[in-house]
Amino acid sequence: MNKIITLFLSITIIFFGEYSIQAADCDLDINSKSQPTLPTFLITDYCVNSSLFYVKMGAGSLPGGAPSVSLGIGGRYRKGHHGVDFSINGQTFYAIFVFDGLLTAKAQYLFYPSPSSRHAIFFGGGSGYGCSRHEGFVPVMGGVGSSHSTKFLTVDGVTGCEFRKDKRIKPLLQLELSQPVIYLKGKDHSQWTPSVVLSIGIGV
Repeated sequence: MNKIITLFLSITIIFFGEYSIQAADCDLDINSKSQPTLPTFLITDYCVNSSLFYVKMGAGSLPGGAPSVSLGIGGRYRKGHHGVDFSINGQTFYAIFVFDGLLTAKAQYLFYPSPSSRHAIFFGGGSGYGCSRHEGFVPVMGGVGSSHSTKFLTVDGVTGCEFRKDKRIKPLLQLELSQPVIYLKGKDHSQWTPSVVLSIGIGV
């Protein structure tokens, strides 16, 4: 008889234990479903580093349309959806008798629609200061050369993506456009054509 009572009590305890666990799981599911979820673009992951220092290289065109290769360094600071970026950029074009060089310093505002994403897309714009140098040489009658330099202010735009899978090294891809708007020294009508550069970089 005692064995039967002990068996009955054991079955009862097991049954009600499983029932209470299921009820608790159900309550958790209900609570989790009842909590409102924010859209992805409103969620901010503060574990993402707020600062990023990077180097970049790419190809594109100089103001006026000449093809060029580019190299740059920069740093950016981000808080939530908003960020600022400062960079120094160099572009060069070299042919047999022609050399063109451009050095720019830029300050830009960036907006991140999904700042917590591992593939954080950004876009923005700002302004910059540019200094260009052109040198040409024509090998006739002993050689004829010409050179001139210009300094100007630009209006800039940028869009791209930061890849954050790695906690230390973060590749980035971006497209930049710079339009000269105010000439401080010299002027070349062809330079009203904007500079366009597609670059890849590595940030830490």
